[in-house]
Amino acid sequence: METDSQALRFEISDNYRLKGIIVVVVLEELQTVRQAKGYSIHMVAELLKISVDSYLELEYVLREASDQEMDMLDRIFGE
Repeated sequence: METDSQALRFEISDNYRLKGIIVVVVLEELQTVRQAKGYSIHMVAELLKISVDSYLELEYVLREASDQEMDMLDRIFGE
């Protein structure tokens, strides 16, 4: 039986590009999505025009992404 948290993660991972979602939950999936697309950490940091350290803060959910970063992540990983 899945918990409310698991159900929320499943729903958001299916719809991660939608506006108004909880940023922290989306960022929990960032490493998985990046790896599934075959992108390196350096590649994504360069596409976001931020440092590798700043990108890793996003991937390890140490900070929330700015609206600009979320838009760019949507462009990079959206289909």
